[in-house]
Amino acid sequence: KKKGGKAHGFGYIYGIGTIGCVSMYLLLMMMSDASVDIYRTASVLGYGLLPLVVLALFAIIISLQSAFGLIVSAMCIMWSTYTASRFFVCVLDMHNQQPLVAYPIFLFYTTFAILTV
Repeated sequence: KKKGGKAHGFGYIYGIGTIGCVSMYLLLMMMSDASVDIYRTASVLGYGLLPLVVLALFAIIISLQSAFGLIVSAMCIMWSTYTASRFFVCVLDMHNQQPLVAYPIFLFYTTFAILTV
């Protein structure tokens, strides 16, 4: 029997979020001399998800499976990536390593955007 709604998607969201936060925490700990705890890492990554939450609200109203949806999704991913990577770079004093920090964050947010669209 088929279950109603997309309730199975919550498992994917929690799994990707947890694995992504732990992975970013471990990566930042290896890249930086300063330390950051996993709670701050999860907080920054969660704060960066806000543009993707707005994207999900747009997905309820209009279909994002078009050129417009692709452009809006790309803008939200870039905004989220820039915000989170700037936080990490400033807090951990990694000013010369922003592209190295931004790339895995970009992949993390792209995964959530794929789930949204």
